[in-house]
Amino acid sequence: MTAYLDSVFTRGAYLGMRGDFPDVPLLVQGVSLVAIVRVPSGRLVVGCPFPGEERLELAEPIPPGAYRLEEAWAVRPCIIMDEPFELREVPASRLVIRDEPVARWEMGLGVGQSACDIPPGEAVGFSTDTATGCFADAASWESLTEPFRRFWETPFPRGPRDTTELPHGAESVHDQATGADLVTVGVTDGPTVAWLGRTTRGDIATVAVLPSVESVDQSTCTYPDPWEYGRLPVCSLFHPPALTSRDVSDRRQYRDAARPVPVHAREQPPPRRGPFVCSGKPGCIGRRRC
Repeated sequence: MTAYLDSVFTRGAYLGMRGDFPDVPLLVQGVSLVAIVRVPSGRLVVGCPFPGEERLELAEPIPPGAYRLEEAWAVRPCIIMDEPFELREVPASRLVIRDEPVARWEMGLGVGQSACDIPPGEAVGFSTDTATGCFADAASWESLTEPFRRFWETPFPRGPRDTTELPHGAESVHDQATGADLVTVGVTDGPTVAWLGRTTRGDIATVAVLPSVESVDQSTCTYPDPWEYGRLPVCSLFHPPALTSRDVSDRRQYRDAARPVPVHAREQPPPRRGPFVCSGKPGCIGRRRC
């Protein structure tokens, strides 16, 4: 797992092969800045900002301050209505606490949790079925998540949320009273784990969130369809759209549409193409997929 955490934030790193595109390698195309997150209380929480979803306040506080939120991004090929598309996806996000190398990684525990209480092989973190996670100041959680609660409780048709839109679908909320921030990140449906990267002195350098992975073998790693809930299988980190295998019978179409983009071919994430319109059906959360 340490090797995977070290490589997922490295441009050009090979993360494995895809289950839905077995001849397409998954490469980290880059690491981009999402926003600056202010945590004046030093209490950091990761989780889903929508009501009824899980969150994890880290037991170990961080120094109060403002930190860079970065995300590693890759290109996901898919077929929608017989048309090939390339979408941007995020295998991992991190909050940079110190600009120092990470010497070791450990799983982040929540307030009240003890390593002695975690069964061997189990992961702790948060789960969601909205594909939305966030980093936020735990002391201001109620005020920072208020726009998401209002949106969730508003009957259809819903208007836009009272948040600030950031590139690639991220959102931010700022609490004027406390100076605290909440910034959303994309996560997979299902369990997500927070990892603490420590320096040689033992200080927290990075807090990274990524899907639960039981084990990683990059020589044989494949990414099967993880639309199933529960513990994700080995390396099942990325979602193929549920309709692709149903709508496309010719496997060659998958292969031709999924040619990997050279790592140095683009500096910026590819634009989203096609009409992605919210259907307004029950359970839709607006800016993300329905």
